[in-house]
Amino acid sequence: MSWRRRLSREELNLYQVLGVDKESTKDDIENSYRQLAIEYHPSKNPKDQEVIRKFKNIAVAYEVLSDPSRRSVYDKSGTFDRSADPNHVFTKVFGPNTELEYMDEDVITGTLAEPDPPVSTDFACTLEQLYTGVTKVFDVTKNIHKQDGTIQQEKKRINIKVKPGWKSGTRITFPGEGDEYPGKRPADLVFVLHELPHVHYLREGDNLIYNAKITLVQALKGVRLHLPFLDGSTKTVLIQKVISPGLEYPVKRYGMPRKDGGYGDLIIKFDIIFPQKLSEEQKRRISEAFSDIVWK
Repeated sequence: MSWRRRLSREELNLYQVLGVDKESTKDDIENSYRQLAIEYHPSKNPKDQEVIRKFKNIAVAYEVLSDPSRRSVYDKSGTFDRSADPNHVFTKVFGPNTELEYMDEDVITGTLAEPDPPVSTDFACTLEQLYTGVTKVFDVTKNIHKQDGTIQQEKKRINIKVKPGWKSGTRITFPGEGDEYPGKRPADLVFVLHELPHVHYLREGDNLIYNAKITLVQALKGVRLHLPFLDGSTKTVLIQKVISPGLEYPVKRYGMPRKDGGYGDLIIKFDIIFPQKLSEEQKRRISEAFSDIVWK
């Protein structure tokens, strides 16, 4: 299904649609489109036809006014003829890494056509990459099935900008980038993130869990831990209290990045190593050392 429609001066004033004037620069036009596209994205109001209409119109306006040649024609004649897929315009401007959920053309147009099932591909990230962020690059091949039975292959390089704090199961959708068949809408290409296990840390939501092995002496006297951290640094944590079995020691803001710009916590759990045996002399000295301890 295409979005083809002839729009004339009587139907739309493209400058008014974007809230800009004829002196606006290309950056002004893009900034206005970004604000309006988020405000009127159909995923926020999927049943509001007025929102859907505005989302389509601002896509058309952006496509015309962001192109110098099309804008010149529009400025001179006041008319334009433009096919604009609002999903693809949105993806072109924002890229695939947006927290807004993409809407199928069928939802926006109100038709009942069934798209091909999405094509899913798994990709893995280390915990370090999910802490700092990383760009993953994929070379994909799209098969375009022709009416005559031949297949044309189209190769494309896809960049996925993994944001700090993304979680396992995050789905990044590229609308219409799957294989094409005659008479059908192309399937969406979906990349699904999976987190690789880490040698030191276990992730629980935005928090990190670290299991520290310490001796009984350290548990009683306190301990200074030097932790290899996810950004390549070493974090020093000083604990100056008696560490009893089962204690969980939180360290604020040493966890994973959050969407709001903050961080989760680092939760240190302890594995206290007890001696396997003690001599009689050692037992006597321990008894003397603890004779005046108040036990609770």
